Amino acid sequence: MMYVLAIAGMVTMAVFVVGTFGANLKYMHARMMLVNLLRTNPYQVERVCGTMQGTFFEGIAAALKTGSSMGSRDPTVIAQGTRPAYDAAAQAASTKWKMTFGKAKLAGMAAGGALILPVMGNKTPPILIILLAVLTGAGLGWIWLRKAEVDASIIRARAEVLPEVERALIEGRFVAPPKAQ
Repeated sequence: MMYVLAIAGMVTMAVFVVGTFGANLKYMHARMMLVNLLRTNPYQVERVCGTMQGTFFEGIAAALKTGSSMGSRDPTVIAQGTRPAYDAAAQAASTKWKMTFGKAKLAGMAAGGALILPVMGNKTPPILIILLAVLTGAGLGWIWLRKAEVDASIIRARAEVLPEVERALIEGRFVAPPKAQ
């Protein structure tokens, strides 16, 4: 039973850890790239933001889309549309990470349970079980760090990148593409 729990916990954790590598971009690099694109080629920002799911990029894409569809260049009107759009999309990305971390905790509990089973029978857990439990715990720590990094970047991007989005909309560098007829 303990081997089944340990292996199931480790395999499940490995799936979640591999899934975190898709959105593994440092905030400073991402911010500089987006600000540069917003100043030089704002139409490219939509494509770039579509590639980084589960990060603040989703919020930036939503704010850009909402702001451009408003058809106004008034700063107060733009801000009334872009900020709620950013907040909603960023909250969805944050919720995705919370759900991933919650599922990863279940995998960690399975590995921890495998570690506890032999101890309850006054036996020493086998080395393989200890190793699998430690690796599963390390995976849980990795996911927690990524979740904390994404949450922090969402807050920082609202203060640092979102004003650049609004500036691109106000200055007319990004307007809604023409509708197909």
